[in-house]
Amino acid sequence: MKRNSRFAVGLALCLFALVLAAAGQQKPGSTPQQKTPAKPEMKGIADIPFEFYTLDTRMPAGQYSVRTVGPTHLLIRNRKDHGIAAEIYTSLDPGDPVENKDAKLAFIEREGKNYLVGIINADGRQRITGLYGMSPKESDIRKQIALVYK
Repeated sequence: MKRNSRFAVGLALCLFALVLAAAGQQKPGSTPQQKTPAKPEMKGIADIPFEFYTLDTRMPAGQYSVRTVGPTHLLIRNRKDHGIAAEIYTSLDPGDPVENKDAKLAFIEREGKNYLVGIINADGRQRITGLYGMSPKESDIRKQIALVYK
């Protein structure tokens, strides 16, 4: 019986210590930390005059809506045929951000095929993560298409 009561007292003291430790996270008189609000998704339009690939998805020339739904997540959809779409993950290099009026989609042309390789916007420069194995070649032709945000 003594053993059980010692155990109960020890358990109660541990719980009390945990409550005090949790309460000590906030100093008296301070306000609780507020979470940074989520960045709103950015929506833009790009007129892409050539067929291109997003990884292995072939996209015809046309007008595309581009939504940045997170710092490393893009949705690109053909505005004429909504069934033609791609979900793209990127890596973010926050250096060299540009104003929205100067945003662009970056492409390379290699062996007659155009590949979407990144986006340059207010978040910085983002590279398509699935293309990491695609090393640049001297013969690559770099192209940039304006991305107009609404």
